[in-house]
Formats: sequence, C-alpha cells, structure tokens
Amino acid sequence: MRDVLEPAATRNCPHRDQPITIAAPRKTLHHPLIGAVTLNCDVLDITDQDQQAVIYTAEPGSPAEEALRLLSVIGTQRTDVPG
Repeated sequence: MRDVLEPAATRNCPHRDQPITIAAPRKTLHHPLIGAVTLNCDVLDITDQDQQAVIYTAEPGSPAEEALRLLSVIGTQRTDVPG
C-alpha cells in the first residue's frame, strides 16, 4: 500500500526528500483459535460500484503475522488417515 500511496502523496510536495508516514487505522479481531490479532486496516472506496474493499495486513515480523501464519494451517491437517 505504501508503494502506491507514497509516490502520489509526495509528487507535488515541496518537501519530497523528507520521509512521510502513512498511518493505517488498526483493528483488533478476536478469533476463537488464535485469540486477539491487531491488524492494519485499509479501506479502498470503489465509488462507481458503491462498494468498499477492506484489506487487513499484519506488520512483518509481528506477533500478528505469526498468528495469521498459524491460522493459515489450522484445520489443514487430516486426522482421519490411519497411521
């Protein structure tokens, strides 16, 4: 997201050489297996369709990223196959 927003935000900025911070709202989701996970939340408006796309991302290396990785494999193991 930063790769898209940062160039647009600094294109006409007189202080282009200074770093900018784009803060994403954060949302804490509660999952029954992995507990609370705090994620960045970006909302993209699709105005001509009267819709919104919500994108949740975890900070790289954060506990939230680890929790999402764990969630991606929970339930994929087969327990009905004889040993």
